[in-house]
Amino acid sequence: MISVVTITYNNYEELIETLDSIKGLTSVQSIVVNGGSCEKTRNFLSSYPGVVISEKDHGISDAFNKGLKLAEGTGVMFLNSGDRLIFRDYPAVAEELLGKYDFIHSDIIFDDAITGPIRMKPALCSVGYGMPYFHQSMVIKSEWMRKAGLFDLNFKIAMDYDYVIRLQKLGARGYYFNAAPTIHMDGQGISATQENKSLAECYTSMKKNDVLNLQNRAGFALRKARLSARQTLTRLGLPSVIGWIKKIKHS
Repeated sequence: MISVVTITYNNYEELIETLDSIKGLTSVQSIVVNGGSCEKTRNFLSSYPGVVISEKDHGISDAFNKGLKLAEGTGVMFLNSGDRLIFRDYPAVAEELLGKYDFIHSDIIFDDAITGPIRMKPALCSVGYGMPYFHQSMVIKSEWMRKAGLFDLNFKIAMDYDYVIRLQKLGARGYYFNAAPTIHMDGQGISATQENKSLAECYTSMKKNDVLNLQNRAGFALRKARLSARQTLTRLGLPSVIGWIKKIKHS
């Protein structure tokens, strides 16, 4: 069994889409952490056949931790409200692979605000250049979640990035499942809409985890330059150029 943790905050329609995507999967323990005050969400969750927490939290990291503490599966994945499982065999496949590996990850479909849906492959890069794997597709063996500990409450956006660095430092071995994209990711999440803050938190995480070597510093400088270029093109009213570059990059 794979524990799927879904956090939600006053986005009922997106939550329904997410939970519908895992509905009926016997290989899944569904855990929903609701930190909002939406009455429709609370009413729906009152009869939801999964594990539910409905109470205020202290942000995404805190909500993740609440769900993580209730996980009973062989592995854990985080599927936030708005994201959808599109390869329904993935939890079962991942559970089998966790017999040999410490985490599984895959391609995703990213619903980009400019270009629309794009199939994206993991960068598999050093952390200075960004996330080497897509957090939404990662299924992490429970024992490695216990080794890495809880998410750091000091991070409001880049908590997944920080967690990946910690897993890498512990020596976790991953398997890239590339048979099909597994997750449809909502492109309007906080990491996509607050990129400057996300980038600053990534630097803080690298410094905290003592991985600011020459390669990661160079990678981070490149990330900053790319973000600056995208923001300049946006200010100039040229989002179509950004879209064209993205399509070329991910074609």
